[in-house]
Amino acid sequence: MKKEVIFEKLWKDYAEQNPSVQKIHDLFEASGETVHNDHIALRTFNDPRVNIDVLARPFIEAGYQAKGEYQFEAK
Repeated sequence: MKKEVIFEKLWKDYAEQNPSVQKIHDLFEASGETVHNDHIALRTFNDPRVNIDVLARPFIEAGYQAKGEYQFEAK
């Protein structure tokens, strides 16, 4: 899968779950702005059906490389 397709699918899913985000995006574009997504954040559980390896797979196949990880301290 090409990276553009990955991000289109992620955007579609996110916008379906958060309808106001598409309205905000459209308002920016209507005022002449170009919206660029410069990063995404994915969080998951260590479950073999949805763990980081599963989420990373389409990105790795599209040419991305793992560069590190975050450790979230307990609050």
